[in-house]
Amino acid sequence: MGISLYPDDGNTPEVLIQHADAAMYRAKHEGRNTYRLYQADIDRKARDQLSMETALRNAVETGKGYIWLTSR
Repeated sequence: MGISLYPDDGNTPEVLIQHADAAMYRAKHEGRNTYRLYQADIDRKARDQLSMETALRNAVETGKGYIWLTSR
């Protein structure tokens, strides 16, 4: 579950929902049955991760790159 609070995290319903979504994404990443309050760094981290995933996907699809998978 992601939580954003008015007015600290946004002044419009749209912004509050976007911020709650970013917090929810972080909560899901950290595991089940948890919640996160929105923090500005959560939004930045989510955008950075999405940007990297998109760039990697585009590189593989266009033949300009490939991904190596290794075991830990």
